Amino acid sequence: MRRWVRAASRTKSIQQIRADLAHEGGGDSLQKVLSRVDIVAYGIGSMVGAGIFVTVGSAAQQAGPAITLSFILAATCCFFTALCYGEFASRVPVAGSAYIYVYAVLGEFAAWLVGWNLILEYTVATSAVARGWSSNVVFLFSQFNVEVPEWTYAIHVGGGRLDLLAAFLFVSLTLLVLLGVKESATVNLISVCLCVGVISFVIIFGAFHITPSNWTADPPPGLVPSGCDAGGYFPCGAKGVIATAGYLFYSFIGFDCVTALSEEVRNPTKDIPFGIVFTLGTVSLLYIGSTFVLTGMVPWYALDPNTAMASAFDTLGFRWASILVSVCTVVTVTVCTLCGIIGQPRILYGIAKDGLMPRALAHLSKRTKEPDVGTVATGLLGSLLALFVELDTLVNVTSLGTLNIYAVVCAGVVLLRVESPKHPAAPGILLGVLTCGSLLLGVCVGQGLPVPVVVVAGVAVVGPIVAMATLPRTPPPADTYTCPLIPFVPMLGMAITLYLSAFFTPVVYESYAIWLVVGAIVWAAYGVRKSKLVDSLQHSASTVDSDVRNPLLDTMSVN
Repeated sequence: MRRWVRAASRTKSIQQIRADLAHEGGGDSLQKVLSRVDIVAYGIGSMVGAGIFVTVGSAAQQAGPAITLSFILAATCCFFTALCYGEFASRVPVAGSAYIYVYAVLGEFAAWLVGWNLILEYTVATSAVARGWSSNVVFLFSQFNVEVPEWTYAIHVGGGRLDLLAAFLFVSLTLLVLLGVKESATVNLISVCLCVGVISFVIIFGAFHITPSNWTADPPPGLVPSGCDAGGYFPCGAKGVIATAGYLFYSFIGFDCVTALSEEVRNPTKDIPFGIVFTLGTVSLLYIGSTFVLTGMVPWYALDPNTAMASAFDTLGFRWASILVSVCTVVTVTVCTLCGIIGQPRILYGIAKDGLMPRALAHLSKRTKEPDVGTVATGLLGSLLALFVELDTLVNVTSLGTLNIYAVVCAGVVLLRVESPKHPAAPGILLGVLTCGSLLLGVCVGQGLPVPVVVVAGVAVVGPIVAMATLPRTPPPADTYTCPLIPFVPMLGMAITLYLSAFFTPVVYESYAIWLVVGAIVWAAYGVRKSKLVDSLQHSASTVDSDVRNPLLDTMSVN
């Protein structure tokens, strides 16, 4: 048992990560070719397509006109998390994103599960976006009275459908990524500038065609979602707003793509934190503005789940605007898929370098110095998912996994910056209480539990934050970005993400649990033996990061 605990808790210190990066060279390292502008464009491109053009229509069926509030809640939570991501990315500017951050603080097993979740996040999200792309391509051609053959996007087999267009997009973009990230960055930058301009125009133009009564319109009896009231601004109540916010996290995962590219940025210490915050702020404004205008133009229940924005203009008779939006949609969703395909191989590269996945996934192309094997693997898996799998349930599983990743990253910043020399386990215990309190509070609101239970849950959330604020803090390095207002920002981010994670359906939790169990088995069968830190099993003391003690070792008193 002690062997497994030591294997799970061994960490890769920040100093060791930096030393490994400094000693890499030639064909063993990614090339620094990206500027601040490239990073911002990648971040915006990887988010805006999923949020505005893919999820808005279906999310509106859950929250009604209050979908705008759902986006505000999700964006607020992501903002707290983004500040935490910024600190880690500044300190550890290497490929791997949240995986490598957690490895430095919480240990190998937690890092592996985060990496396993990132694989789910990137692959499923990108495949779902690709399926959304095919729907919008069909709608665009219909604007010109051209009928796309049904066999290209809807071959009905059993209870599902095969989508050849989505698979074709995935394969084509994989080939583009293999040309090199800098070449892809140029295509991405042009496309993002075009689409942000079009979306801004749509928001401004649409604002002049809002009918306020649409925000409180009652849907026909057959269109009232299960468990919702007849109408009003909150047809599904506060619970619907909160549950939709959790679902919409799928729309914000793009800022993780910024950190996945850290190792290829020329000035990562400054550009990555800026890119994360600027990207999140810009996209949040676009999300909030577009949903506010969209639900004012057309009643929420009349929005097409697949082509909400374009069909809204078509409904109002603005065919030219509908065509413009359709073109922008196809381009933007293409860019969103492209960014996901770029990000995933970097995650695989970071994990494979540490030996937790086959080292072939860390192979770099001699020409581009980029992970070619990982890119091909991403393309194959993603194209198969886009072709065969209906991804509605998996998108919710992805959102749940993303919420958990964000919570762990927030916890990592607290453990990095807060210490208790007299009671080393105190920070970990307080975070554990906060976790239980946040989940319990979510269950209380979702299930309508008695007030005393809600009070207990509230105390379990507020108490640890207040207690953590009394503990001494570790001064951060002078040359890096630091998360402000420690421990309040990361602990609030952690509390909100865990709270939102309590609003999914049982089938989502079951699917997610299966995914985690499979991941744990893979780590136990492969990662435990193949890890580059395997020798540290005999020297557990040397695996504790000099910046922060591993709380797992502290709380379990492993000597």
